[in-house]
Amino acid sequence: MANSISHITHGLSPRAPKATRFREIERLLGCVRGVMSARLNLNSHGGVEEVSLVARDNRAQGEVLEDVLAVFQTQLGIEIEPAAVKMALVYQDDQPESSSGRLRLERITGRQTGEMLRVAVQISGGGQIHFGWAEGRLGQNANLRLVSGAALQAIGNHLGNVDVFALEKIVPVDFGDRRAIAVSLAFRDFGGEEFFDGLSTITTFEAEAAARATLDAVNRRVRFVDYTRTRRGVRSTRVKGLGAKAV
Repeated sequence: MANSISHITHGLSPRAPKATRFREIERLLGCVRGVMSARLNLNSHGGVEEVSLVARDNRAQGEVLEDVLAVFQTQLGIEIEPAAVKMALVYQDDQPESSSGRLRLERITGRQTGEMLRVAVQISGGGQIHFGWAEGRLGQNANLRLVSGAALQAIGNHLGNVDVFALEKIVPVDFGDRRAIAVSLAFRDFGGEEFFDGLSTITTFEAEAAARATLDAVNRRVRFVDYTRTRRGVRSTRVKGLGAKAV
């Protein structure tokens, strides 16, 4: 494990302001083999409450976790509990055989005021509920983009990083006598971009299909690791020198 993390310590400034230092830590975590994205989620006291990771499935979760903890402890002088690390796994190919770790659409609501539309999307996964919002002016395909954007914000809140996914394109498509919504998402990681595609048949409303297509694009490749049992009994996240989680 030491060999896999020894090359990532260059460039960390111990005297940098706390916010800058947190960004540097995220950059270092992105250098851990298998990690595609990392975000430190802070509590109201400015300490690290949770470490949100997106990692590829080509490396064991335990090995990734060990290296991440090693970066904090041996390279940064920070002690953090394993239960504070939240991880999502990205698979190279679609994973339709299991529903474990998938996100589900719970509810869509909208409010129109003049030419402005505000949309809220509620999703569930891993025993948690997350919300996303979007607001914009009505127009061609604008409603679909707003719904997809709200769904992406909810997904980002679940991931702990709202900047990972960006909507590239959303369009209605025809399949004979059927009509569907197709979505293309850009997944942004430390190495660049790759694209995730989703599709949902319109059974009731286009807005619902837009949200389901967005979730489909993510669920095809991403599985969210459920640490509920691991977290049970955890009372604090110790972050030596950078603040602590208040409980």
